[in-house]
Amino acid sequence: MNKKTLAVLITILIALTTLASSCFDFVKPNSGDDAIDLVDDVIDDSNQDDQQADENNTDLDQAPPEEGPEDWYKPQVPFAEQYDDPRLGSLDWAFNMLYPTAMSDDRAKVVFTVDPQTGKLIYSIEGQEPGLYLPQVDLIGWGDFTLQYNSGWSGPPPDVVFPCDQDINILPPGQDWFTICPEGAAASTADSWHVVYSVFDAPIPWDDADHIYTYAAVFDADGMPDNNFQYMEPYNWDYWQNTDQWYILDYRNESPDGGPPWMVSVQGPNWEPIESNARAVVYDNSLLWIIPADDFSVLTPGVRVSSFGSTGGWDPADVGGDVNGNDPTETLTPLSSDPIYVVDPPYTLAGVVLDDDWEICGPGLCKYNEGIAESQKTFVWCTDPDDGCSDAGGECSLFSRVKEDSPQDPASWTYIAGSNEKMQKDWDYAYHCFCVK
Repeated sequence: MNKKTLAVLITILIALTTLASSCFDFVKPNSGDDAIDLVDDVIDDSNQDDQQADENNTDLDQAPPEEGPEDWYKPQVPFAEQYDDPRLGSLDWAFNMLYPTAMSDDRAKVVFTVDPQTGKLIYSIEGQEPGLYLPQVDLIGWGDFTLQYNSGWSGPPPDVVFPCDQDINILPPGQDWFTICPEGAAASTADSWHVVYSVFDAPIPWDDADHIYTYAAVFDADGMPDNNFQYMEPYNWDYWQNTDQWYILDYRNESPDGGPPWMVSVQGPNWEPIESNARAVVYDNSLLWIIPADDFSVLTPGVRVSSFGSTGGWDPADVGGDVNGNDPTETLTPLSSDPIYVVDPPYTLAGVVLDDDWEICGPGLCKYNEGIAESQKTFVWCTDPDDGCSDAGGECSLFSRVKEDSPQDPASWTYIAGSNEKMQKDWDYAYHCFCVK
């Protein structure tokens, strides 16, 4: 466990002191050692590699701050502002959709790399220039983060936030993204997910009569180079070389088998299909691969992202492609970012402002639910499956906020409905269940 993670835990310990069977609306630091066991349980239950904390880390000896949450809380800095690039608004949107109550320490674990070759595409043979330039293929950056979901999370998991869309022509009203899954994908019970994202110089077109596209995230999924795909001459810049597991999003305006124009496939060594509950999410100028961590046999698989566009031919004059980094011969990048623990402890809720002076009760007491009803309508509601919220004197209630807003902006969360009250989902909003009174 690194120093940054330990610093987050110290913050958690400060706020956990408020957790009891009753509701709370402020943090009282320095109130006992019982919180240590609870934090250890949260992290131990989630830790995939059983790494032990460094007992000699001096950060643990630092006294917690005396200030209340308004003093120690640091507002989120949008990625678009942090990198002075408005094209990264899609990354802010994606992270807030997946973890709408995250704070700055969580966002700091998101890895983002500016692509060094923005404005230039490549061909699969070194030295040959592609004749087709498409900004929706040109990477401006890419990155990854890992989400570790705990039983204390009262929001939706990734596969509920982004359910598989069967037909992008009949999306729910107002939905401005689409999700494509491999055949046979279903809701997953995974508690750990890798999110690999690519951001392009222009929005990805949903319906393009003039071009075909292939976007991919390719991995060395088992850490063994012997079974990795090697390029075939003369294609020494093959985008997928030195990898053995491929997540592929293809667009064909006129599919040869009459299938849908957008399709996802997952393949392994020798092009064999692999069953996966992964999904590809296209929003504006970004593509997110959301992949269960148990798809891989190693904790930190190496990855390369690629993009490709063509007028239909395969000669250099007809195509243009891109990969992260300078070229496809570079070493794969391991998914080694610190896990983001998606939980509802008070250290997160302390920075959340609810309208009408609601008091937030203990974390992890309410369950978020989502279901599709008639006419493609989606309903959302909150339940109290173990009566934990009612026992604390509260009610599981549904709140929403405009998805572009920061989760901790004053009064960004608005009360929508009480326990078990189903409401039609508005796709312009993020939802969360809070135990309140």
